Amino acid sequence: MEQNVDNNNQEQEIDLLELLRKAWDGRKTIVKFTVGFMIAGLLIAIFSVKEYDTGCVMVPQSTPKGGGNLSSLASLAGINLNSMSDGTQLSPDVYPNILNNANFRKELMYSKINVEGFEQPVTIYDYFMDEDGRYQKFNLFGTIKNYTIGLPGMIIDLIKGEPDEKEVNFSSENNIISLTFKEMQCSNVLKERITLTLDTKKGYLELNVSMPEALIAAQTAIYVQTLLQKYITEFKVDKVQNNMDFIQERYNEVKKEFEQVQAERAVFTDENRNLTSARAQTERDRLDAQYNLTFGIYRELATQLEQAKISVKENTASLTVIDPVVVPIKASKPNRMLILIGFTFLGFCAGVATVVFVRSMLQDFKNKMSKEAKV
Repeated sequence: MEQNVDNNNQEQEIDLLELLRKAWDGRKTIVKFTVGFMIAGLLIAIFSVKEYDTGCVMVPQSTPKGGGNLSSLASLAGINLNSMSDGTQLSPDVYPNILNNANFRKELMYSKINVEGFEQPVTIYDYFMDEDGRYQKFNLFGTIKNYTIGLPGMIIDLIKGEPDEKEVNFSSENNIISLTFKEMQCSNVLKERITLTLDTKKGYLELNVSMPEALIAAQTAIYVQTLLQKYITEFKVDKVQNNMDFIQERYNEVKKEFEQVQAERAVFTDENRNLTSARAQTERDRLDAQYNLTFGIYRELATQLEQAKISVKENTASLTVIDPVVVPIKASKPNRMLILIGFTFLGFCAGVATVVFVRSMLQDFKNKMSKEAKV
């Protein structure tokens, strides 16, 4: 048994030495592969489009339920903050999903940005979807890819034709969101380039934007931050805002009615100051009762209106920026050194595989064919 083990070890050593011998004999081929791949990696590293990353870190802020210390002050005015509805709470867990909102993306893509080399600002939509590619820097490998690997797809698109670009008109009664084909493409581009993550342990939101130019990345990040604040606020205060608008409308009606009753009561008092008839006293009592009733409703609505206003303020979300957006100095992509090292190693491996395995397989195949030919 020990003899078998020794034989296996000797065979493995012989095989390893044979592989090393083949690699040494084909060292010129290995060097050629390595240099060729290294040159290819160097070209890719040089001509690849740069990507700049920037963003900010935000902390969601909200007023404690009941208004905190504000509730004690409000109680002095007869306002009970604890009676307000808490159904408007919006969890920070859903904040990242707001970026997928179609209205959010559409509003973002039509935000204007300053592009280097152009005096007038352009929209993000035009920057990415311009047919002539005027606003983006020339991408050599992107062009080669489109007309090599992407050529079949381009031919298929030409055969199919472009989808209808007409946008559906809709009314406020049928609030249907409509995106053209190119707007949908731009929306997908923004989805890949903009991310918002929530760290549940530390309780902060991290926004990251990746763009081909540093200034455009910073401008887009600012727009996303502003729109995010806007949409979070709209979602949170929508219910209480509607309630406040309803109370405000009713308050204005009752206020007008109260002022009218108050004026009638004052006129009657001035005209009947010295009269003591039962008829005049009855009319005065009626006006007093109407005045007291209207005033009670007016006072109650005034209290409810103040409650609603405080509720709107309470539910207005705010995102405190603890790490602001900064124009990036260095590109995050491509990592030229990593690309160069990776292609060099890949070329070395390809050269060794060709010399050690491919040549042996080809040689065995030739020998087999020659034997069959002799037979």
